[in-house]
Amino acid sequence: AQTCFSWATFLTSLLWVGLFANEVVGAMQLLGIIMGLKPMAEGITLLAWGNCVDNVFGLLGLAKAGEYRVAITGIYAGPMFNVLFGNGSILLMSAMLNGGRTAFIMTPCAFVLLGSLEVILLGTLLYSKLSGWRMTRVLGIFLGVAYFVILILGFTIEHFITRAS
Repeated sequence: AQTCFSWATFLTSLLWVGLFANEVVGAMQLLGIIMGLKPMAEGITLLAWGNCVDNVFGLLGLAKAGEYRVAITGIYAGPMFNVLFGNGSILLMSAMLNGGRTAFIMTPCAFVLLGSLEVILLGTLLYSKLSGWRMTRVLGIFLGVAYFVILILGFTIEHFITRAS
């Protein structure tokens, strides 16, 4: 009986999390409509920030507690899980519903963001290796500035492509 109750509690908590997540996404989409943002702009700003804010506070807490290795691992492992499992499960469901194939449509902005992410990840790996596997303040500043530069570049490319078509 105890095991059954534990599973029922777990499943109920998943349902509540799903319910709240849908409401938050709906509220963010409404905010985007009110602010006149395109869905792409919402995805790479409001929804991305909302999806990551809990990780930021959790990882900052780990770093303040002296668990730097765990925090740095979490920085890369969490988003990797989101990308691989999230995209994989969505593409699998879509393919199952569409006879085994699905279109994976990407905007020019998404290509810029993915390409930039790959370059930055490889650069971070190389920099870390050359600095004796240490994460330095210089790297942190570079990554923070690079985020905003890539975001502006993505918006600019999307704006000009949308205007041209």
